Amino acid sequence: MTLSDLKYALRSLTRARGFTLTVVLTLGLGIGATTAIFSVVRGVLLRPLPHRDGERLMYLRQSVNGPGGENVAFSVPEIDDFRNNAKRLGTIAEYSQMAYTMIDKGGDAQRINVGLVTGNYFKTMGLSTTMGRTFNDNDDGTAVPPVMILTHTFWSTRFGADPNVLGRKVMLDGRPVEIVGVAEPAPFFPERFDALLNMVISEHHTSAMMQDGRTHRMTEVIARLSPGATLQDARAEVNGIRDRVQKQFVEAYDPGSGYKVTVTPFQEVMGQRVKPTLYMLM
Repeated sequence: MTLSDLKYALRSLTRARGFTLTVVLTLGLGIGATTAIFSVVRGVLLRPLPHRDGERLMYLRQSVNGPGGENVAFSVPEIDDFRNNAKRLGTIAEYSQMAYTMIDKGGDAQRINVGLVTGNYFKTMGLSTTMGRTFNDNDDGTAVPPVMILTHTFWSTRFGADPNVLGRKVMLDGRPVEIVGVAEPAPFFPERFDALLNMVISEHHTSAMMQDGRTHRMTEVIARLSPGATLQDARAEVNGIRDRVQKQFVEAYDPGSGYKVTVTPFQEVMGQRVKPTLYMLM
């Protein structure tokens, strides 16, 4: 474009002020909306996970054919199949979502979503705490006290980011629980929750039915690749274990069910539910 063309364009826009205003507003809204959506896409789909070695963090999903079968929880025996035999998976942690009524000092009651987890959950996830401690193997079992780690968001909103929250006792469905930590800010999956607790808080999760029932499925599985293992290695090994188990326990797996177990990088899983919507908006 020459200088004379530019001058002509500016004179034309000056004469048609209504049209010029419409163009400017349209461009402004378009650029602003595109910038906003790209910021969301970057934050959800493109930004590296805050988890230590987040690219090695995996989500195991069990599925069968039919409605509602795209994501079937695992039973404890099924998890043990992989924990004991999948050498390409260095650590495997369990997670189960529950809801409890929490009563803090002062008597205020609030319904909260919690994740019941095994002691190796933070180690597997590659996360730490901003205050207090994480869970460990000493928090597993039935002869241990229930303890709670708050998510960073819940700590900020419900407890006002109180630095003296550690050691405080709250009541969960009438049972005292000690707050021992505040998790570092991080995305959690598969659902949003307010706090993490060890399994002992739930008598059902420590019952014989839960521990021994192969078809009693209530638990999600997060795993971490072993050093040197690749995603392809882990998938091949998991498929082999799945095939052996399906043949060994025919009463638990209908041959026509299409039963399978997939291994998916955690980064991909985090954005699966919103990815189509975000790309459409983009």
